[in-house]
Amino acid sequence: MDEVIIVSINNETFLMVADKILNRDIKIELESICESVDEDYAEEVNELDTFQLCKWFENKVQKELAITLKPVGIGLELSFSNV
Repeated sequence: MDEVIIVSINNETFLMVADKILNRDIKIELESICESVDEDYAEEVNELDTFQLCKWFENKVQKELAITLKPVGIGLELSFSNV
């Protein structure tokens, strides 16, 4: 079963589909990659724009966790209020 994750990069939000179930350990690893971008991967990401950084994240997750992430579009966005 594919799982959808929300990735926010430089105030841009991406929906991405993972090809594996994201168990607790995988979620921790994904969070670790995101939290260490500035420190551990600064040389790799400093010159990247937002969309390049999203692609970098896809590649890093594939390499380190053997999980394929693919951006997906939003088919419909709704907003409503009961006020």
